[in-house]
Amino acid sequence: MPFSGQLSFATYNGETPDQLRRAEARVGAEIRDRRTLRKDPASVLVTNVTMLEYLLLRGQDRPILEQSKGRLRWIVLDEAHSYVGAQAAEMALLLRPVRQAFEVAPEDVRLVATSATIGTGEDNREALRRFVADLAGISLDRVDVIEGLAELAPLPPLSSDHPVDVTTLPHDPADPWQAIAPHPKFRDLRENMRDKGLSLTAASVLLGQPGVPLTPEKTMVAIEAAALACDPISGGRFAPWRMHAFHRAQPGLWACVDPGCADRDLEFRADETDWPFGRLHLEQREACSCGAPVFENVACDECSTPWLRATRVLDGLNERLVLEADGDDEDDYAFEQELDDDVTATVTDRVVLIGPSGARCRPDRWVRLVDGAVFSDRPEGEAVVVQMVDEHITRGCCVRSSEASVGVRPRWFGAPFLMGSAMPLLLEGVQIEDLSSTMPSGGRRLLSFTDSRQGKARFSAKLQQDAERSLTRAVIYHSVQAVGKGNPDLAAALSLEVPALETVAATEPVLMALLDTKRGELAAAEGGAGGAVRWSEMVTRLASHPELTRFAGAVWAGRPKGGDTLAAEPVALARMFLYREFFRRPRMQNNAETMGLARLVFPELQAQARLSLPATLAEAGHGSQVWDDLLHGAVDTVFRTNLAVDLSVEPVDIRHWISPRSRTKSVLPPETAPRCL
Repeated sequence: MPFSGQLSFATYNGETPDQLRRAEARVGAEIRDRRTLRKDPASVLVTNVTMLEYLLLRGQDRPILEQSKGRLRWIVLDEAHSYVGAQAAEMALLLRPVRQAFEVAPEDVRLVATSATIGTGEDNREALRRFVADLAGISLDRVDVIEGLAELAPLPPLSSDHPVDVTTLPHDPADPWQAIAPHPKFRDLRENMRDKGLSLTAASVLLGQPGVPLTPEKTMVAIEAAALACDPISGGRFAPWRMHAFHRAQPGLWACVDPGCADRDLEFRADETDWPFGRLHLEQREACSCGAPVFENVACDECSTPWLRATRVLDGLNERLVLEADGDDEDDYAFEQELDDDVTATVTDRVVLIGPSGARCRPDRWVRLVDGAVFSDRPEGEAVVVQMVDEHITRGCCVRSSEASVGVRPRWFGAPFLMGSAMPLLLEGVQIEDLSSTMPSGGRRLLSFTDSRQGKARFSAKLQQDAERSLTRAVIYHSVQAVGKGNPDLAAALSLEVPALETVAATEPVLMALLDTKRGELAAAEGGAGGAVRWSEMVTRLASHPELTRFAGAVWAGRPKGGDTLAAEPVALARMFLYREFFRRPRMQNNAETMGLARLVFPELQAQARLSLPATLAEAGHGSQVWDDLLHGAVDTVFRTNLAVDLSVEPVDIRHWISPRSRTKSVLPPETAPRCL
């Protein structure tokens, strides 16, 4: 035990349990429940302002104070810069009864206030000293300010100025120092980055020639070399840096209702464009720059046909269409949730969809451009003909548009989508510390900030899920590609066997299933884009992958509803990952199939299809291949879409981990186990 058992610590907050089993109540130097803490107070107590107030007031916490009288020696306040104004006064007033409760004088307690965001300079230091003195109740002469100072490697004499040629920069971290440290342009880059930070554009100008900046790609190569350049004597880096990448979530798209909009985007003015509205806007607004009304752009779930969503209101005796403003009380992070196949924008009695006039739509309304008023006949002034849909199931844009489950979807591009797309690219540019790491992205780390705690919690869970899905897809892809490399010896033998079997099968249809199997084996043996891997073999491959056994299993340990079971059984966890990937064939989201990495086939189903061809298909001149394709399509678009998959063989109920809409239905017998192809 650390410090021979003389030092202990505890976290005391709202989540600290009242009582744990004896084996769990104290682990090493950590006290983990309140009962043990009150019986034997910890040497170091990590708490917050609210719990500190409770500690002073609640009778059940009195034993902590009784046993700690006269023993309080340190008070550490983290993020001290956040205590300003009234909050700082409240903290000062709280620390007084704390010292009284522990029966210590101000001069007996050392107060430490830490912060990484307090500025430098004598004025800041003096203000900080006064702040700490007031909090601690001591005089200024007892306060010391300790600042962190960067140790800079000594620089060699400046060399002559010359153009930066990134193609000549050495790749060994020990070599760039000689090429970079003396260079005037790199020295300017270093000083500017240290003083105020630089945009990539400004860095391109600094490293380029007058009037000819470096390209962004070459600039990135140069500043990465500057970060790697290492003084061979002191070991200090020339210009270590961190990148701040800012992004803006896109809470929707809005479009001008007038297809003849004078300010229509250039991309939409081409003759071949099929965009039916006017200018597209990235921010919500009531009117376009041309003066016409603007409404929210939505799209059909099935065919992606664009529509405008508007709210109708009565203005006197006339009906008018308006853009309903976002509510101020809505969750700021709500639109940043990644949409799935179940998220749609419904149409209420006040909300209508606006479509363009044309052959496929019945133009039944005129919208006056000056005020959005709606008329059955052409009004005075400028107006456009539109199709107005009161119920979204009557919009008629595609075959499935009449189904209640096929709605319209807003054009949301939130933080999960943008960060999920950008993070892999950003992480690729970060040097891997441990080349043997099996962690996602090689163990690289990225720090992200947001104003929404709940949103960040959801996104953190999504990042973990994305890492698991990337691992699953990588194993699937490489497995089918490895099988698809072929086997020349087997291909030579099968190339003789298949023609002979074709001759026999022509008179013996019962052999068609065997013939199809041999043809598949021949195709795999000859090599190509990929080969067939049985489901059970894919489970084994994924279960034995180091990333699954070393990082994914540890994450699932402790999760409710069977998480411990999955963590302890790599095969069960691998099956769950594969089910999550192939449980459905989504229309809108990505999976290994929609991304073209692999496809799911059912060999036994194919074999059964070849044995019996429906008379209707035969009369229409179709063969067994069409019947096979039809059955496969039914499995993909009907059974899998409706989550009709039997999961009763799993050790725990994994439906909630795969899809919130899942319902177990036994559809396929076990012998029809699929393969990844």
